[in-house]
This record gives sequence, C-alpha cells and structure tokens, in this order.
Amino acid sequence: DKRIARFNALKLKYLSIFLFFSLLPLISFAQYDDLLHKPYPKNLDGYAKLYLELIDLKDTTVLKKKIAEVKAFADKNGDRELELEMDLFDAYYHIDLRKKQVNEHLLSLKELIITAGNEGIAHIKIRGIRVLADYYWYDLKNYELAFEQYLLMEQELDKVSEKDYPEIPRDLSKIGQAYFFFQDYGRAIKYFKKAIS
Repeated sequence: DKRIARFNALKLKYLSIFLFFSLLPLISFAQYDDLLHKPYPKNLDGYAKLYLELIDLKDTTVLKKKIAEVKAFADKNGDRELELEMDLFDAYYHIDLRKKQVNEHLLSLKELIITAGNEGIAHIKIRGIRVLADYYWYDLKNYELAFEQYLLMEQELDKVSEKDYPEIPRDLSKIGQAYFFFQDYGRAIKYFKKAIS
C-alpha cells in the first residue's frame, strides 16, 4: 500500500514537472500574443515594453536567444512586421546601446531598411533610417551622412499619415534640431512648425 501510494505520488510529481516544462514555451510566448497582427500605433506600448524587457537582459547570449524566440513566434504566426521589429531592435541594440559589432549590424540595418521598404512596412523603414542617421550624427560625427539619412527620412515621412505613424512630430523635430545645430534657423523653424502642425 505504501509503495503504491509512493509510486503514485512520484508519478504525479513527474507528470507535474513534465507538464510545466511542456507548457513553459506556451506561457512565455503568450506574452507576445498581444503584439500579433496589429498596426504600429496600437503596438507602440507593447513594443516599448518588449524593448525594455530585452534591454534589461544583461547576458547577450540570453538576449540573442530571446530575439530568436520572438522572431520564431512571429514567423509561426505569420507576422512579418514583428519579425522585422526584432531585426530592428537587434541592430539598434548593437549600434546604439552596446556599440559592438557595429559594422556587421550597420550592414544588417541597411538591408532591413531596403526589405521594409520593399515589403511596405513604413514604420520599420523610417525608424531604421532614424537609427542610421543618429549613428552618423552622434557616434561618427559625420553630419553629411546624417543629413542624407534625415532627408531620406523626411521623404518617407511625407508618404505616411500621423495616424499610421505617430512618431512624425518626433522625427521632424529631430531634423529641425540638426538644422538648428548648424544655425540654419530658417530651416529649423520650418521643421519645428511642420512637427506641430
């Protein structure tokens, strides 16, 4: 009787452990369900939380694995936008925050900008251009290359509405700040006015 009770207790314990580890991937992916197949403006808060969660991961191996998990989840659910969002985060993280493997990630970022443009995912393209412009401006102090990207960004901004891309004022202000830095106040004011209109 005791052996049978002990056997059943062990069986229940191992079954519980098996179920826990079997369901763990479903639980961890469930947190990304609310990001699936939504337009960018509705995902702003979700993306912000995801970025903060990923940035908080100090171990780059764990971070790389997490990015791969989210991309696989997005692919499995047919959400190309979320996949590309993870590519954008990866480039941003290495170029802007970590400042490691920059050349490799610059190439990836440039490819991502082209891919997002070809696939009609404007917010990824625009934000990718912004990351590239900021790198040229703040890290390389190559203002000519930065201005080239800012002007490309403006062209892309002209193609979208603020309803579809709520960051238009931010990006226009950034261009205005660049002109202000070089004391081209007329152009700076033009962009600041455009940003608040």
